[in-house]
Amino acid sequence: MDSSHWAKWQRPFKSISVGKCYVQSAQDRFGPSAAKASQERDNYHPAYSLPEDMNWHGPEESWQTLDKDDDDPLSIFRRMPTMQSYRNNLTALSSQHNLYLVAYQEYIYVYVPHSVPTQTLSHRRPELCLAPPVTTVARMVGGYQDAQRPHAINHLIVGMLGTREVVVVCCDDGDVIAYYTQHVANYILATCDWSDASPPVQGCDLACPTSVEAPKCLLHENVGRSAWGLAVHSKSRLIAVSCNRHEITVFAFGLATPCTTDARDYCAQQFCRHVGAHVRQRARNWRIVISLDNASNMPNVCFINDDSGAAEYVCAIDIYGCMWAADIWTPHQPLLLIDSPSLDRRREWHGWGVVALSPEHFVEVETPEELLGLPMDSIKVHPKSRVLDISKGLAMIPDNPCRTSSLFPGLSSTDDGEEYHLGLQAWLDSESDEEQQGLDGQQTVGATSIWQASQSPSGRLDGCAGNMAAGSADDNSAYSQRAKEPEERLDRVYFPQSGRIFDAPDTTDELMALLDQPWGPNNLEVDGESMNKLSKQCHFLRFFAQETELLQLGGKPEWKVFCNKSRRNDNGSIGTFMNHMMFRAARRLSMVIEVAELSLVVVGSATGQVMLLTPTRLARARRAAEARLEHGFRIEAILPLLPDEQKNRRNARPLHGVAVAPVQEGGAEDGHGGQGVKGMGPRRYRVMMHYRNHDVWSYEIWREQETERLCIF
Repeated sequence: MDSSHWAKWQRPFKSISVGKCYVQSAQDRFGPSAAKASQERDNYHPAYSLPEDMNWHGPEESWQTLDKDDDDPLSIFRRMPTMQSYRNNLTALSSQHNLYLVAYQEYIYVYVPHSVPTQTLSHRRPELCLAPPVTTVARMVGGYQDAQRPHAINHLIVGMLGTREVVVVCCDDGDVIAYYTQHVANYILATCDWSDASPPVQGCDLACPTSVEAPKCLLHENVGRSAWGLAVHSKSRLIAVSCNRHEITVFAFGLATPCTTDARDYCAQQFCRHVGAHVRQRARNWRIVISLDNASNMPNVCFINDDSGAAEYVCAIDIYGCMWAADIWTPHQPLLLIDSPSLDRRREWHGWGVVALSPEHFVEVETPEELLGLPMDSIKVHPKSRVLDISKGLAMIPDNPCRTSSLFPGLSSTDDGEEYHLGLQAWLDSESDEEQQGLDGQQTVGATSIWQASQSPSGRLDGCAGNMAAGSADDNSAYSQRAKEPEERLDRVYFPQSGRIFDAPDTTDELMALLDQPWGPNNLEVDGESMNKLSKQCHFLRFFAQETELLQLGGKPEWKVFCNKSRRNDNGSIGTFMNHMMFRAARRLSMVIEVAELSLVVVGSATGQVMLLTPTRLARARRAAEARLEHGFRIEAILPLLPDEQKNRRNARPLHGVAVAPVQEGGAEDGHGGQGVKGMGPRRYRVMMHYRNHDVWSYEIWREQETERLCIF
């Protein structure tokens, strides 16, 4: 099928509707000289520090220069923050309150967007600035990305922890900090009328216009090295963090009320036959440490649910594209390693994002075209790897801003010498039920390399474990008092791979000694049998530099779906060496946000684009070459849309972060940080894209309930 035919092909599902894009420029936010100042900063190599007079030293100096004459050529550099490079997503929107949060270096700026649908941010200064404190361990760890600003934030997310929303950040020095957004909103409500006073900045020596207590940390811990991946689990009330120690740390807050002294006789030894059950009771706070010694650095992490929706596994992707899964609770369980894609062994796969999709997150469709978003004769079929390459469908996305010249006659992402066939129709058999054609019990072979990693139960850490309290943990129970006191260390540390528990360290030296312990497992290759349990619970979206893969682990053989996101012209309209260096490491699909209400996954790349991806499922599975075709995904749109990018993004800059949340009802009139009243009809969502030159772009999206059409306004 040639390009002209593709252009005429009508998508069989309801296409997206495109409306106006709203852009707030750096000049709108910081003054008329902001764009020039941003370009001057960009002229310096990102590996070197800026000159002192062009650097930004923090919000204290910013507030002092707000009322100065704009003719001062240096005042703009003091009030316009610099942005850290080569990090994860650094912006977020609250779903409970009208708050927009952005990480500038080691600070969190909190804005209250005004006006629907423009989502205008306040001029020059935020409504609140949070300065996350530094642990004593962090001062010993130091910075990995930037030794000059070791406490700079690597990742910022907002999520539900039980019934309360939290904002969580992790830093280059290993610190992990969380706040309740309710406390942030309340503080802004109490201090929104500043008159001529400085805005309140937590942790800074500035006069506060009110005696209202500033937000305190719900969590303030350190994981030993630069921290990157973050995930929050609502039902199980967990926070997971991956770090460059090749570990995942899960912070499990105590949920049960304090137990009596008589009950403190469980797990009195370092090894206990029932330690997994005791940890699940959540009678105290737990730091659960899972070592992935053979992994590389892990930029993102997610939870995997059991049948009841509670967190059972934690999953991470490393920078070589390998995916790791580990049981959170049960001791002595092997690690599960899913190797990088088998399509092209000649290339390096750079893994950046992962999300586990439960069955309810898929949109049900009737045909393969609706499933994958392109005609069947445009799909590359790789029978050996059981992979369907849908990359040619990118040319059929309306107003795709990515360069499409490389899409014709086809992408080379899967042309690795393996035999492939163009067109899916010839491979499809008649519709089949799951039990048809003897697919029950067959295991996936060849498509995914699966490994188990096990660890010897022999311990490596000296010392005695403390007593373990018994108790009951109900999902609706209140947090224990200890969970509300961040100044106290977590009560216990649990290493599920060895089944060992220890008292949480009381001193910095003890914590550093604990963090320095080697806990590396030994690898053992196995078949897909051990993955059957996970195959029934979820599918996985795995994101690389510019590729997306949907796969199932184990179970009945099922076709994987693969798409290579076409590269844009990173030279933009500048084409200078500095612009090239700015985008040198920008190809990373690392900003992943799941919007369950819309059955949508929003995926941002530092190159500046954001994919809107819909997971799909056939109402009746089809059989193709002894494997099922049932689950897939289609790309609804790529933002910013081409006309908007051509009009407004003339000087290409990397993406600092993407944020998604429901549209506030009533706009700014709802109050500073307050939650509006929900309207009737399908709920609209706002997507805000924050660029490295301080431009902020906004769209509105929703999915019509009857037609399931995804609309952009």
